[in-house]
Amino acid sequence: MSIAHAPPSAPESAASAAWAALASHARGLAAHSIAAQLEGEGPRVSRLGPASWDYGKQRLDARAWELLLAWAEAAGATQAIEAMFAGESINRSEARPALHVALRAHEEDAGDIAPEAVRDAIAERTRMYALVESLRTGERRGATDRRFTDLVHIGIGGSALGPRLVCEALDPRSADGPRVHFLDPLEDHARHELLAALDPERTLVCVASKSFGTVETLYEAEQVRAWIRAGLGEAQRGWARHFVAASAELEAVRAWGIEASQMLRTWDWVGGRYSAWSAVGFPIAWRLGAAQHGAWLEGAREVDRHLREASLAEMLPLRRALLGIYLQAFEGLDSQCVLTYDGRLRSWVPYLQQLFMESNGKCVDVEGRALPASSPASPWLWGGPGVAAQHAYLQQLHQGPRAAAVEFLAVVRDPGAAPESHRQRLTNCLAQSRALMIGRQVPGEPHRCMPGDRPSTLWLLDQLDARAIGMLMATAEHEVYLRGALLGVNSFDQWGVELGKGLAREIAPQLDAGHDEDASADSLDASTRDLLRRIRAQRDQSL
Repeated sequence: MSIAHAPPSAPESAASAAWAALASHARGLAAHSIAAQLEGEGPRVSRLGPASWDYGKQRLDARAWELLLAWAEAAGATQAIEAMFAGESINRSEARPALHVALRAHEEDAGDIAPEAVRDAIAERTRMYALVESLRTGERRGATDRRFTDLVHIGIGGSALGPRLVCEALDPRSADGPRVHFLDPLEDHARHELLAALDPERTLVCVASKSFGTVETLYEAEQVRAWIRAGLGEAQRGWARHFVAASAELEAVRAWGIEASQMLRTWDWVGGRYSAWSAVGFPIAWRLGAAQHGAWLEGAREVDRHLREASLAEMLPLRRALLGIYLQAFEGLDSQCVLTYDGRLRSWVPYLQQLFMESNGKCVDVEGRALPASSPASPWLWGGPGVAAQHAYLQQLHQGPRAAAVEFLAVVRDPGAAPESHRQRLTNCLAQSRALMIGRQVPGEPHRCMPGDRPSTLWLLDQLDARAIGMLMATAEHEVYLRGALLGVNSFDQWGVELGKGLAREIAPQLDAGHDEDASADSLDASTRDLLRRIRAQRDQSL
């Protein structure tokens, strides 16, 4: 067990003392097995709406939870929650609030959440619903007066992962709108394959970019625009009727040519990975309709209300944040594997990867002080479909020399699935969770032994509907924020992402140069210069 001796958070004496007491207790727990702990305390489950979270297969006892909650209180959990809802500049490096909670609020919530943000969000949501309705009913049509049957959504990162997750996750039988297709930028082969199956006269395109300056997104939008125009023939001057945009920079949208009536606003107080609740979620409303989109928002709003009304001891996102911190700081589990036992949740892991690692993958705290290498702000998060994983990397989770924190996600009722298939998925999910805990000992055959005593948690959704997926996503958002806030990390900037974008702009002209040019010698490292020379030489040989 790896014990972090001091919290990489605020140095206040109360928080430090609480952390020291927790560290001492964690050392004592190291000798206890998970199975024995479970027998001693019985099932441990937190329920919120249609979701229950089982954390019974953990080493923590009731006293550990008491100490974790005491540390969270001393470290400012209550103040962090209030600061977010009040619209304070919790994104300190960019001097901005982070008000994604306003995007799913009702008018009556304006007294508890920054009121101007709530009013703006409701007004824009109303505009989006009106636009969606006019497009779905055929009142608003394409340049050749044909109704739209397909939507191509173009975005990257947070401008695509959330909407894709929701559209894939919800049972197709609950989707009564036209089809949605998500286009991954700079994937030419995928774009050619998709567009070959669509009719440009009946295709609508949503371009989602907060800055409307994301190079990859705009490149892809330009390629699809050229395809639309070519397909419209003599009506190509009406191409703009085939485009909707979601952006905080409406002047840039207007300059690109999209009509004002089909521009939807986002705001700089919404981070990209938290923006699916805004107009970036246009594909969700298009596919599901206003009622189901509203149910999804309401699921998230329930979690927001829970965060304001529950005690710290009952607060599910906080419990999840504290368990993650404990596992990383005191059990040395800096790797987290998430396994989904429902194919509709195939985008859950990519969504979580951005949410956790882009938010809390930081090496300094909010004051600019270096964090220790053992900082438990964010795990290395990975995973995927559980059934396939059982015949692949679960081998390492069971027998590898290093353990990982594992979370399972399953759905109790799935009316659209064959009963036997669904039974097998649930059976396998429960079996793998139990196998991690109990392991197996085969005397005289060490290669067949598994150490066991490896922790896991399990999300169980009653069913996968709009409310449930909204609650799941909002719980993860608040978990990430609380984990960052308690450890002094800004969960709302992403300067590492910005560095890569800047360097790409620097390298681009060098890549375009002739193979014998070396204008980059003064600004690039030797390895990158050599790679550029080889790429240019190979490219020029093929011309």
